[in-house]
Amino acid sequence: MPLLPQVLSSEQWNALMAPIARWEFNNRDGTRSFFPGAKQQEQQTGDAEPNPLRLSDEQIEQMMQATEPDALLAHIDMDPTADSAEHTQSRYEAARQCIRIWKVSGSTDRGILSDFARRVFELSGGQARSDEWMRLRLQEVCAAN
Repeated sequence: MPLLPQVLSSEQWNALMAPIARWEFNNRDGTRSFFPGAKQQEQQTGDAEPNPLRLSDEQIEQMMQATEPDALLAHIDMDPTADSAEHTQSRYEAARQCIRIWKVSGSTDRGILSDFARRVFELSGGQARSDEWMRLRLQEVCAAN
């Protein structure tokens, strides 16, 4: 969520926020944050985008990258609301680390990523570990598949 104002252009942000007086959200650590209102923008010139909420490929990629750890946690049935904010944050960081190690390995097999994450969470309880420990777990999973 916090990435949204940086990914969207001023025009997109204004179109999204126009009907919203205040948008608050909870961070993973349990603290509350809010999005800023519509950005100041210069007078429109008539060549404005007809659908300002249409995202570019780059914006979609940024959003996908930002949500990938959450998607991985959901895929391996790790409910982010089941534990304390501190535990939720540590599981998110462990999922980010799994994705980073998996990508660096050159693998594109999402089944391997899922099995790797399950193995990491099974052995570590959702706590991030050293990169070397993580690479060894990935090697174990790859050898088993």
